[in-house]
Amino acid sequence: MEQAVRVGSATVMAAGAVLTGMAIFGLIDNFVPLITGDIGLWQFHATRSAIALPLLIGVGLLLGVRFAVQSWRAVALRSLLTGSAMVVYFGCLAFLPIGQVAAGLFTAPVFVILISAVLGDRFGPWRLGSVALGFFGILLVLQPSGSAFGLASLVPIIGGALYGAGAVATRRLCAGEGTLTLLAGFFTVLGLWGLIGLAVFHGQSADWVLSGWRGMPAGLVWAVIGVQAVGSLIAVGMIIWGYQTGDAAMASVCEYSLLVFAAFWAWMLRGETVNGMAALGMACIIVAGIVITLRTEQSA
Repeated sequence: MEQAVRVGSATVMAAGAVLTGMAIFGLIDNFVPLITGDIGLWQFHATRSAIALPLLIGVGLLLGVRFAVQSWRAVALRSLLTGSAMVVYFGCLAFLPIGQVAAGLFTAPVFVILISAVLGDRFGPWRLGSVALGFFGILLVLQPSGSAFGLASLVPIIGGALYGAGAVATRRLCAGEGTLTLLAGFFTVLGLWGLIGLAVFHGQSADWVLSGWRGMPAGLVWAVIGVQAVGSLIAVGMIIWGYQTGDAAMASVCEYSLLVFAAFWAWMLRGETVNGMAALGMACIIVAGIVITLRTEQSA
């Protein structure tokens, strides 16, 4: 009985950690569209990692935490999957609304279920139904009809597939790894992607994705990158801890809350609103998150 209570408390704490991380992301990601005309995607990632990694090392030294790695292959795989997912996510922010990008990214639980099922896990009707409800909510947010829905709207789903695979890898392969170790791997991959992109794209194109180095950033760009670096360290750390503590499918559905937080901050900062169908989709996502969390705790 006591063990069940401890497991249930861990599930609730994991969900709270993931929700808090999503609230932070919902705020700081709303600043990125402000700088897409002044800096390229690859310079953004390279610069942000150059700030985040020293901060992370400093935090580790301050806390006396060693960056020990139990399995280099597992950490490398997990870092590659989640880092690549974020490259796709941030790449889409320049040409798609943040709510639409987040909705495409959070097809991840569908891929979590598919990958976990292939690996032998079994899921009951409540969790499967909740994931289906969450996916239906995503469709309402994406609204796959009309001229606004094209191939570009499907690109974030690639990020969703990568993120779902990263979630499974975090839970199955990296449960014994330290949070700071996984954070270091994540930002290292993003920094490497940034350097690769800068090496491939030499010119100063006005395009967010195709641009190389544009020179030293201006004041606003530095401010956004700094906020992104610090905020991402905190948010990703909380999400990693949530995945390591709770169930991967539950944590993924909790991440749906990014849609609500992103829409809220977009409304607060820029006055953007969502239509009734999108609001209904977000409600479906919230209900799915609550149901799957409760069922996971009950099952535990």
